[in-house]
Amino acid sequence: MVLGGNGKIVNVTSIAGKTPGPYQSVYHATKAFAHSFTEAIRSEVKDKGILLPHYCQELQIPTFLIKLIFLTRKLFRKKKWLILQM
Repeated sequence: MVLGGNGKIVNVTSIAGKTPGPYQSVYHATKAFAHSFTEAIRSEVKDKGILLPHYCQELQIPTFLIKLIFLTRKLFRKKKWLILQM
């Protein structure tokens, strides 16, 4: 990429690299390293035509869980009870 004068590298980490993580210290440390490494490499190649966007994922709640929460709230407001059979 450096010889060609252009290129893109996308680095994906999580918000865990920006917060401490008791009992998950290795995971959090590797995410912090990935973020720091991307910033360092970006500054080294910024004048060589290489882009290094850094995507930091935050907490994501699955869509089905959001729908379940809203459905449950709606049922409780109408005094209807949600009965789940196991």
